[in-house]
Amino acid sequence: MAYAMEEERTDEHRRSTGVLALFGLAVFAVSFPLVRVLVDAPEFFIAHDLTGTATAVFFVVVILVVPAVLALVGSLPGAVGRVMQFVVLGILSVLAAAGLLQPISGLSALFVVAVLALAVTLVAAEVQRGWLRSMGAVLLVLPVLLLAWTLGPSRVGSYIRSSDATVLAQKASKPVDTPVVVVVFDEFPLTALLDHDLHINSDRFPNLAALADTSSWFRTASSISPQTSASVPALLSGMEPDLTKVPVASAYPSNIFLQLGNLYEAHDYQPITSLCPDSVCGAGAASKAGSKTKTDDDAQQSASRTGWGDAADDALLVYRHAVSSDAMRADLPSISQGWAGFGGSPDADLVDAAAADETPKGGYGTFPAQVGELQSLLAQKGHTDRPQLWVAHLIAPHMPWVAVPDGTTYAGAVPPGLTVEGGTLTWGQDEAQRRAGYQRLLLQIGALDREVGAMRQELEQEGIWDDAVVVVTADHGVQFEPGGSRAVGAGGAEVTGVPLFVKAPHQTKGRIDDRAALTMDVVPTVLGQIGLQSPSKFDGLDLFTDRIPDRRTDAFLVGAGSTTTPDQSLDALRKVVERRSKWLDPDGGWDPVFQVGVQQQLVGTSVASLGAATPSDAAWHRTEGETGRRVTIEWDAAPPSSSTALVVCDGTVAGAADTSQAGPVTVFAAPDHCSEPDRGEVWILDSDGAIHQARRS
Repeated sequence: MAYAMEEERTDEHRRSTGVLALFGLAVFAVSFPLVRVLVDAPEFFIAHDLTGTATAVFFVVVILVVPAVLALVGSLPGAVGRVMQFVVLGILSVLAAAGLLQPISGLSALFVVAVLALAVTLVAAEVQRGWLRSMGAVLLVLPVLLLAWTLGPSRVGSYIRSSDATVLAQKASKPVDTPVVVVVFDEFPLTALLDHDLHINSDRFPNLAALADTSSWFRTASSISPQTSASVPALLSGMEPDLTKVPVASAYPSNIFLQLGNLYEAHDYQPITSLCPDSVCGAGAASKAGSKTKTDDDAQQSASRTGWGDAADDALLVYRHAVSSDAMRADLPSISQGWAGFGGSPDADLVDAAAADETPKGGYGTFPAQVGELQSLLAQKGHTDRPQLWVAHLIAPHMPWVAVPDGTTYAGAVPPGLTVEGGTLTWGQDEAQRRAGYQRLLLQIGALDREVGAMRQELEQEGIWDDAVVVVTADHGVQFEPGGSRAVGAGGAEVTGVPLFVKAPHQTKGRIDDRAALTMDVVPTVLGQIGLQSPSKFDGLDLFTDRIPDRRTDAFLVGAGSTTTPDQSLDALRKVVERRSKWLDPDGGWDPVFQVGVQQQLVGTSVASLGAATPSDAAWHRTEGETGRRVTIEWDAAPPSSSTALVVCDGTVAGAADTSQAGPVTVFAAPDHCSEPDRGEVWILDSDGAIHQARRS
């Protein structure tokens, strides 16, 4: 009897120590890789509409609840429990080994072999010697350390502890009734808009050119950081960028919402920052102002896009990246193009540009989704006598590049040649791939220009445009030389130079100002235009009243503790325009963009004018399931080397691309020359100038 009781106590002790040991291993294998990535990324949680408290709960679940569940499943009694223990132990050993061996994850084959070998060793050691139980006490220290790290010195800890911000008690010398509209685009290089004379190419971008013609265009304006989480808060607060700060209102007490919240009814769209407190933009403001704000129907729409479910899905994908080899990561959806919506398809739902009642669709961060957010924001109108403030940060024309100038979209993902190296999107040496990426950016900017025109039309119809201060700018640019896509050393003004337009109330005539403006000058400038003197001390300047230095020394924050002085000269802009002119004519309309890399003018010409067609063995088919203006040609019988592929619609060349690269060829069909690209045919122009019609297989 005593022996039986002792044996029962021994089994119970073994089971309890096994639970604790599996719990510790689960923390190391599951919690630690995810915490390591997200602990300094509060933008992830802001993008998913998770408050500081909800973020704390998220980490408690990751660090304590998930490991506890795994440990309990692996410690069930009886025969089933022993099987489950072995299964859970094996899975956790593989995951622990994958996390531990990340330094060799670039050597994919070696990584897989090493992970399996280490996992087998760990399982065998536990079965034979019980090493895991002996290490249980040590492993149990890890969750304590992770919780302390998360809630303590990390950026997420700062977000969790962030307090409410105080709205400034602004006093105006006269009644303030000027509407304010601020639109901040993302990853938008000014140089993409410019012709050889450094004016906006009005044939390609008529609405942005019209904006320049009726506003003050600060042509040499510079961003202040290539990091959105630093550049946008600095832009909207008039302060120098700081990568250590969390992008919340309490960290930026001079931001535009706190400046105007006492006088204005505010509406905002901020996908990765949270600068507007609830007392200004949330439920408190709605009840105080008696108006409809984003806390009504629009909040429900946002909740359907982000929240706990999407945060869990995206966190799982982040974890998969954290424990995978480079080859495995290449097959996963990218997590380098934003802060949410990773697991959804990067492809936008197709939208018919001619269907005016069609609401743009798409996953978080896709171009159609961002267009929808701007439309939703502008639809929010006040129901009080207070003036209105609209502020939007749109993740556009940021990747994924999926739109063309007529407003339709195509299936698209990370452009060929752009890879993730050390967490940074990086261009390789292949010029044709970089050139194709530039083409896709221009096409999406064309679609964005269309939305700028729609925004202006909406504001004019509502009687707002003429009275308003309107600011259109961007957080930073993007470059196309080998290296990081936001590397200032490689791209220069292509990264630092951004559009900056300021339309004053009742302004109808444009002017170009080539002084060294910065995006952090926006808030002081807006306050000056509406006649407010703020008690805040800004790092930025009022572009209309302050003296602007010739150079803004160390104004661009490259990285933590590293700054540089942006080159804000016209020569710097001209250098980039000349560099890109080798790829396509900056002075032409859209036709050159639809044949980027092809020197002979082909788009818009009759295929019959290229000569009599001769027989060809080339055969092609389109990528399965693809529709729209992106035509991906897969060869069943390859065309002659050094030839040009043409997409022809009703006898007219609508797009062209070089076929010298191995693999499928992507051609975009120009809307002006092809109403139905799905019915287009492929022709081949060989190096001798002979034209051939390829056979559709």
